[in-house]
Amino acid sequence: MKVDPRSGLAFAYPLRHDEAIVQVGRTPPEAGFFSYQSYLTMRYDSDLKKYVTFLNSIGDTINNLTIKTKSATGSPFNQPVIIISTADKGIDTLVRTAAQTAGYSLDIMNTDVIPSSTVNMGLEGSVDLFGFVSRVAVPSDKNELDAYIKDPGSVVLRLTPKAPVTLDPFPVPTLRVRGTGKTELDLLPAVEELRHAILSKYENLQATELPTYVALPEGFTATQSKINTMADNRDSAYFSTVEVDAWTKKDDCRRDAAFALPDSPDDFVIIYGVNHEITGKATYSNCVVYGLQYLNGVAGIDSRTYKGSAADYIPDHPQSQYLYAWKIARKGNGDLHCLEVPVGPQRYGIGLDDRLMLFFRTYLEKATKAGPAYNELVLDRVIKFGPGK
Repeated sequence: MKVDPRSGLAFAYPLRHDEAIVQVGRTPPEAGFFSYQSYLTMRYDSDLKKYVTFLNSIGDTINNLTIKTKSATGSPFNQPVIIISTADKGIDTLVRTAAQTAGYSLDIMNTDVIPSSTVNMGLEGSVDLFGFVSRVAVPSDKNELDAYIKDPGSVVLRLTPKAPVTLDPFPVPTLRVRGTGKTELDLLPAVEELRHAILSKYENLQATELPTYVALPEGFTATQSKINTMADNRDSAYFSTVEVDAWTKKDDCRRDAAFALPDSPDDFVIIYGVNHEITGKATYSNCVVYGLQYLNGVAGIDSRTYKGSAADYIPDHPQSQYLYAWKIARKGNGDLHCLEVPVGPQRYGIGLDDRLMLFFRTYLEKATKAGPAYNELVLDRVIKFGPGK
């Protein structure tokens, strides 16, 4: 994709060292998670002689556990907020001073640092292009979130000094450390018992156990390796049934774990494992079904719905409350614990002959205010069932 840095595209804009993008508005309504962050979205590849898409994070987010708002109750939701995205300490100070003069409190001002040592800033030549991503997930009231998305009540300003300033760049901020040392691994025997119970229930069908992989490197690492993470986030741990090279680089020889899902009661997938929210390792986690050709997420299920589902297979197990098991199929056929995958073109569904992949996200450990450490989690597991045994 060739992009002119002067095109003004919202997801791909150049930025000078002495500029700032400032958002003035309100935080989202109550939800399981929200975050704000600038991204490196495109970089010029001198070998290919064109811009290539990265969409990689450049540090930590400002999330619902770290954001500064002025709230008498301490709630971060539906609160006035200012987000300042800049690479320069002096510019950040000037923006804060101007906002205070305009009557805004320092208590609602947050700085999203763009670390200039990791990017190529400027307005001319083969400069890096940036974008800004705001996430909201698992709303308490979907109607409230829909109304917020339709009209977030925000003003976005691009501020440029009228006269030259002496640059004082921010260093790369210290990253929040993942992990507490406390793992979920004591639950492995219970997960194995759940596995045997699932296989036993469907013993008349052919079972294929699909491995799950760490899906994404973090943004700084990905950029150095020239990998497009398609908007990674340090607030999450990512796992998938297809390795990263296979879906980011379209490498057909490494896509064996992608599979078609026919419309038949004997063709389905069971995802199972530890409910990371119940163990305290996440604010919420989810599984999303993607079509591999377009990487279109068409159906998903999250940890707040998982509760009690493992009891379908191991009802008397003392640790079943910490586990989950969920079916993924074209039709639920009355199964309350089933995620249906629609058939349709591109973003509207996944064709019956098209291959799909599963993507697991585990968001925001409260103790660290960052994504959980990968080696402290029990990986989500996948079994594909079909006729032919």
